[in-house]
Amino acid sequence: QASPVSCATSEPTSGTKSLPALLTSLLPLQLPPTPSADVQASHPVRLHIYDVSRHPSIQWVNTVLANKHSPVKFGGLFHVGVEVFGREWSFGHCPTGTGVLPAAPRTQCSHNFRETIELKHTKLTQAEVNQAIEDLQTQYPGSTYNLFYRNCCHFADELCQRLGAGSVPTWVYRLASIGGSAVEALGGVEN
Repeated sequence: QASPVSCATSEPTSGTKSLPALLTSLLPLQLPPTPSADVQASHPVRLHIYDVSRHPSIQWVNTVLANKHSPVKFGGLFHVGVEVFGREWSFGHCPTGTGVLPAAPRTQCSHNFRETIELKHTKLTQAEVNQAIEDLQTQYPGSTYNLFYRNCCHFADELCQRLGAGSVPTWVYRLASIGGSAVEALGGVEN
């Protein structure tokens, strides 16, 4: 720690300070520490919501049950992706390999984009986010996709929580949860 440099060469003998000495004495002995860029940085996390298909009847159902301008939403048939560091991550079915794949934000071509929800910012670095996604890629093979119990909404919720961005709103996957409960009540079905 360096002491502040004074411009005064000597104190006057009358007990008063010279102007440079007076100004220097008003300065703090040291500046407060500034947090590092990693501590200060936070990065936006966005939840992109799509109609699960481009079919007009699906879009109509979603508009009725979850109008994007309504403060109350009941649910719908949705696909979701999580955007962080300029890439959108989602989960879907595929016979082999991971079901977790990146895309440019809001470009899911087989779904109709509906709205974006701004979530809490993540404090994680890009390297930490990449590690979390790599972990999820191994935990979410495409062959484990299930419409009711393990779909894109469940993946998005887990990713958002790992990022510290909070949970996916429950209305986003409410109909899948209701469908899963109905299937269980009827005796279940195979994947």
